[in-house]
This record gives sequence, structure tokens and C-alpha cells, in this order.
Amino acid sequence: MGEYTTVYRNGKPMPRRTLDNLRRVEKRLGVTFYCWQGTGDGSLSGGTHTGPGVVDLNLPTGRTPARLVRELRDAGFAAWYRTHDDGFDPHIHAVDIGSSKLSASATWQVSEYLAGGDGLTGADLDRQAYRTVNGDWYPYTGRHGFDWQAWQQARRLRDRLATLAQRIRHLSSTRKRLRRTLERLS
Repeated sequence: MGEYTTVYRNGKPMPRRTLDNLRRVEKRLGVTFYCWQGTGDGSLSGGTHTGPGVVDLNLPTGRTPARLVRELRDAGFAAWYRTHDDGFDPHIHAVDIGSSKLSASATWQVSEYLAGGDGLTGADLDRQAYRTVNGDWYPYTGRHGFDWQAWQQARRLRDRLATLAQRIRHLSSTRKRLRRTLERLS
């Protein structure tokens, strides 16, 4: 079963890779998303959903849209919370950035996301405050799509290095303090 094999969530088709990434986010948050629209009929979305990797999701009870969008973005999705102000029923629109088979509209939305836009026609900025740093996940997308495990390992390694750097600073200051104490005692 390849990463672009069609699978279903709530009867809505999507590539296996997109569903796998969604499941990782769900596991991390302890929620289950309901998929309102998957791959297929793009007539309701300006063609965005005609290619694989684009989904519209519900807002699980008890979770803030900002937190859901943040987690999806951290997992390699260009994601936005759509509201009545945007002309939609409230939902989260998510594009799998690492998908190599996005429709032209979805590819445009990814470029909008990277430029800080809202992914809608016009030149409006993204209203959701949290942005994934462009270079954070980009090395982990390639011809096989977003590599969640490599990205997670890199984030853990970065966190460990930060902890080690903090310990080294602490040990250095302790060493200086001990040296001054020894100089006073001699």
C-alpha cells in the first residue's frame, strides 16, 4: 500500500499519507477529527480538493481552533480555521504540504501559507498567530512526502542539545565560582 493509495475517513477519500499524518496529530491531542471533505469533488472549494492531500475537518469538542491549527501546522499541514467571516461554516482546512500530487489550487494555498497569507483569494494575511518556521519542517518533505519520524527525531535532538548547552553553562559558572573560592582559601 503506497503513500498515495486512497483510504477513507468518514466515507471521504484521501491519500494514506494524509490520513497517517492526521492520526499522528489526533494521537498527540487525544482527539478524533471528523472529515467533512477529502479528495475528490473540488467544485465546492475552487478546485482545491480535486487533488490528494487536502481535507476539511471538524472542531473536536473541548479544543480551541488555535491549538488544533498549531498542531496540524507542526505536523506539516498548511492549516487555517475557516469561519462565517470567511464565508464558510466553521471548520479547519488543511493541506498536506509534503504531498507531491496537490492540485494547482492547493499548491497555491501552500505558497500563500509560506508567505503568511490566509490561503483565500485576495491578499489577506493569516489571522492565526502561530506560524511554523519555514525551515523547520521543510527538510523533511521530499518526493516521499513529509517524514514525521525524521522531523520528530530532529526536534528531540534539538531539545536535547538545548538542555546540554544549559547544563554546560551551569557547570561553567559553578567551576568559576569554585575557582574563586579556592583562590580565597589559598
